[in-house]
Amino acid sequence: MDAIHIYDTTTNEERSYLVNQLTKFNHTKVKGPFKEDDPVLYFSKCMKKDNEVVGGILANSYWGILYIDILWVDEKYRNKGYASALLIDIERMAKEKNCTISHLSTYDFQAKGFYEKLGYRVFGILEDCPSEGHSLYYMSKKFL
Repeated sequence: MDAIHIYDTTTNEERSYLVNQLTKFNHTKVKGPFKEDDPVLYFSKCMKKDNEVVGGILANSYWGILYIDILWVDEKYRNKGYASALLIDIERMAKEKNCTISHLSTYDFQAKGFYEKLGYRVFGILEDCPSEGHSLYYMSKKFL
């Protein structure tokens, strides 16, 4: 019998293969308006001042679901509407691609209140994460 080896890294081709295999499996389980070759869409925006990155957002979507991976704004530029502008614009772009819902995660020491002000609701909590006394909140928002 051949031995199976686990490697610490993957190539771009191997990552694409893994995504494609999971996508094929998912399409055997989920029926709907989605086609097998529907791509994962990637959205990103970067804010700069004097060629220095001061904020940005990374997100992706699949099956009409937007996932906000990272939203960050430098402390000097917080509470000035930049994070809201980034999130709202990514949501607009996702809606144009027929997304109907968004989800994300945020820690208690990050931006839960910020997301709630923009219509996100908690649907799950992982307590004592990343350490005792803290919580990770899973949040979602349905687009109208």
